[in-house]
Amino acid sequence: MEGHSGLWWGVILTLVITSSAQGISLEELGGSLAIGIFISAILTILIGITGLSSHLAKLFTPGVNGCLHVVIWDSINSNFLKRDARITF
Repeated sequence: MEGHSGLWWGVILTLVITSSAQGISLEELGGSLAIGIFISAILTILIGITGLSSHLAKLFTPGVNGCLHVVIWDSINSNFLKRDARITF
């Protein structure tokens, strides 16, 4: 599972496992996920229509993008070292 769809598979499977451990029914979880995805789609459409994306883009300066890349790199790298290279720390 690579790319964006792999990320969402991991998130949804984790939610299913944790919700069943907490006693939340799968119907309730599915409804919550559907509503959350619907609301995020509406917000994305509104941001696109209103032109708010150009204002939001100003918040992501090179420093912010650099920090995001370091955090993502650290997350991926630590997973690789623990799982694939079998290096624990």
